[in-house]
Amino acid sequence: MGDSDSDDVSPHASQYQSDPWVPNVDPDASDHGDQEDAAETYSEIYGVTATTDPSDDSDDDEPPDEMVTMPKLSMAYTTSPDLVPTGPGGGSGDSPPPLPDTNAFSIDLGALRAAEQTFLDAVSNVTSAYETLRTKVQAAIDDPNLFGQDNGHIEYGGRLTRWVPDELAESGAQFAEAINPQLTKVMQDGAGGIELMGSFTALLNNAGQTYAATDAKSSMTDPTTAQPAVQISDTESSSAI
Repeated sequence: MGDSDSDDVSPHASQYQSDPWVPNVDPDASDHGDQEDAAETYSEIYGVTATTDPSDDSDDDEPPDEMVTMPKLSMAYTTSPDLVPTGPGGGSGDSPPPLPDTNAFSIDLGALRAAEQTFLDAVSNVTSAYETLRTKVQAAIDDPNLFGQDNGHIEYGGRLTRWVPDELAESGAQFAEAINPQLTKVMQDGAGGIELMGSFTALLNNAGQTYAATDAKSSMTDPTTAQPAVQISDTESSSAI
């Protein structure tokens, strides 16, 4: 068998994943070794540096930072691209490279491309739904009186008038101050989940492009130059009883 570290079989990063996801390794986790191995492989392909932040659930009950924002989402592409390798293909004229130490396998690229399109359609739909909801949530946050925080009335006293807030106006203002960052944080979490869906879809494309590139670089041994499995010399003979 050939060397398992031979070239031309490593994954190819898709052009549609311009901002790859960055893995995080939790040094306190029991499986941090497996996390490190997976993060190292991923980082070699996509050129990112994994973070090493420990998981911390102590702040789950604390209000989110008011600086959290609701990101805008858009599709990088909506149609599954053709799985066409780039660069020169293989051939039988040169000596074939060492074969990787692997079992035989087959891949249905048509089915993979169809699966990618299914995911693209789903991601596109949820992205549109998110953008619609984001607009509504942002309008609610920007409304200065959504929770009655500015409700009140004018009191007239002779030539003097003054604005008197309603009894629940202060409570409305306090509620708005607390709920608006929470709404923003929920939307940001939703956007992060949708982004991961898009990253997974791009990885499907990466897999297809990798298989296509590997197939294009494959070559067959020239049967006219292949050595026979058994050779018998002219001066020797063998017989079976």
